Amino acid sequence: MRVRIGFTRYAEAYYFHDGEDHSSLAAMIGYAAVPAQRGEAAGRPDVRLAGTLLARALKDLADILDQRFLRTGAPPTEVFAAYAADQGRDGAQS
Repeated sequence: MRVRIGFTRYAEAYYFHDGEDHSSLAAMIGYAAVPAQRGEAAGRPDVRLAGTLLARALKDLADILDQRFLRTGAPPTEVFAAYAADQGRDGAQS
């Protein structure tokens, strides 16, 4: 939520690059799609709920990144890959 608010209120934050890949949101955000997908498919209701909440948060962030900066019209995994590429990172895709 804070990241979304940050990009919404302070668009210039998008243009500041983090140091190394392990501390870069652009490089790491793509990895979050895997536990979200696995959680949504889990047998336990509490894990499904957690997976759904994570997937919705990721979609919300992807929507903000795409609407304000990237304009790909793509699904979240592709938006995160475009974000990583735009930031000069080698982001993960699921």
